[in-house]
Amino acid sequence: LLIILIIYFIGFSLREISNGAAHTDLELHIWKIIIDFKADFNYSFKNYIDYEEGTLPFFHLFQSFVNPFTNNIIEYGLSNTIFNLLIPIIFFLIIKNKIDTNVAFYISLILLISPWFRSTSYWGTTENFALFFVIPSLFFFEKVINQRNEYVKNNIFLIIFLSLSIYARQQYFFLIIAHLVILFYNKYSFKNTILFFFIYFIFSLPGLFTLYIWNAHENIQVSTSNSEYISFNNILNNVIIISNILLYYSIPFILLNFKRIFKLINISNFIKFL
Repeated sequence: LLIILIIYFIGFSLREISNGAAHTDLELHIWKIIIDFKADFNYSFKNYIDYEEGTLPFFHLFQSFVNPFTNNIIEYGLSNTIFNLLIPIIFFLIIKNKIDTNVAFYISLILLISPWFRSTSYWGTTENFALFFVIPSLFFFEKVINQRNEYVKNNIFLIIFLSLSIYARQQYFFLIIAHLVILFYNKYSFKNTILFFFIYFIFSLPGLFTLYIWNAHENIQVSTSNSEYISFNNILNNVIIISNILLYYSIPFILLNFKRIFKLINISNFIKFL
């Protein structure tokens, strides 16, 4: 732990950029938004599209009005470097009841040597912020899938954390789609189903209000600076690319569990897995 923490902070002192573009994301987009939000929030929020940022401003609002260390970029980066240390702690606290405590401890430390996690922490970009909500989401997702007791409470907590996840990082919207599938698959009572959708609706109101301020109802392209990249062809291309990335990172788990996986290979199970 001590060695990894030392290496982690050495990376900050060396201004490590392991993911290749964290510094430009901060300097060209994120830092400008944070400063302008503090100077003139109304004008900056209404003209958010001008900053060419690809996510909703949940992270930027947090940094502008909650993080007290935004006087300069170095101070800001260090505050995020320290703040993001909570993520492996949260991860450990959640998985330690599922597996051996020592194993959970070592697994949680892997985050601190992840090039993407490190660069995002050092430069205060948006990616890691979502993990504060995604990790608890997966915890409650597992409970909902396995139909644990208190399934109403588990679904409510899942909805809350999933909603915060996509406000922080819209790429996690697929988890909400998965949850909706599970809601119908489990055939909850009509009363509970209505309750779950009502909570989703309540948590969607800030996003809907934001889109209204941006006049997205007149021109959907103002909802994101990356709208020109949204196309069916790009979706098909990314399915291939992302599948290869997932395969690469799954190789150790496949090798360690090869016999169990081999037993599961039949058409029915494969379709369910897919």
